[in-house]
Order: sequence, then C-alpha cells, then structure tokens
Amino acid sequence: MFSATDVDDEIRMERLKGLLVDCGVFDQAELLVEKARVRAESLADDVDVEPLRRLLYFLVDTVLADEDEAGIPVPTPEDVLLSLPVAQ
Repeated sequence: MFSATDVDDEIRMERLKGLLVDCGVFDQAELLVEKARVRAESLADDVDVEPLRRLLYFLVDTVLADEDEAGIPVPTPEDVLLSLPVAQ
C-alpha cells in the first residue's frame, strides 16, 4: 500500500522528469555520449595491438551502448584475454 509521502514523491519525480525533458537534458546527454563514443572509437583505431583494439571496442560497445540496442555484446575469450610478454 502506498503512503501519502510515496504518492508525493512520485508526483515530484514526474514533475522533475517533465522539467528535464522540457529543458532538453536527456537529448543533450545522448549527444555527449555519442561524442564520447566517436572519440573512444577513434582512440581505439589508433591502437596497433589487435587484441587490445578489440578489447577497447568491446568496452566502447558495452559502456557507451545505445539504450535502444537489442542486446549487450557478449565477450569472447579473444576480446578479454590478452597474452602478455614474459620477461626472462
């Protein structure tokens, strides 16, 4: 059962969400995420080590993924396991 304060909180949250939508906050946030995604992909493109580049792209696709995308990418061992040089 909802109390009066729960209803008041819900009303406040709806008003706040409406104000944020009216001010374009969510649209601006989406633009910033897209800008960050483009920059991150550009940086990943400059990496010469193929396994590291794939890992960086996986992270970009996971962390900066569109909310509308159907599924979250599933990492393969090649995406997350890197062979490191061993000093002798």
